[in-house]
Amino acid sequence: MRTAKLICGDRNIPLETSEALMEMGFGIWEGRVHADVEAQFPEQWNLFWNDPEKFAITDSETYTQVHDRAIGFLNEIVQKHPGKSVLIVTHTIVVKMLMAHFAGSELKQLWKSPEILPTSLSRIDITDDAAEIILHGDVKHYKNL
Repeated sequence: MRTAKLICGDRNIPLETSEALMEMGFGIWEGRVHADVEAQFPEQWNLFWNDPEKFAITDSETYTQVHDRAIGFLNEIVQKHPGKSVLIVTHTIVVKMLMAHFAGSELKQLWKSPEILPTSLSRIDITDDAAEIILHGDVKHYKNL
């Protein structure tokens, strides 16, 4: 929400929140250092990055669960605001799921698509019969920081 408020600035733009846009729930990995997780769970770590369809860890979401909630939200927001511009501010895996959906990519290709860095921009233009990827993980604005 903080990022969305920064983007809005002083403009009077209504903000909505949704649990569907939360980052993937990592279960027992939550809050742990990546190096520790990789050392303690090497097989699951490998699946997380290289075979998302098979990834599962205690109390975590699966990639499929994240996909389903993200795409469900997307469908709702498109129906709720037909023909309007909507800004979605969310987390890496959710962005990757949304972009994979529009690109028609399979889940196993998730981490092979363009990298999604913090504050990167992705843009999709949606019309009644098509969706076009305009930006995918764009960071041209980084040079201005």
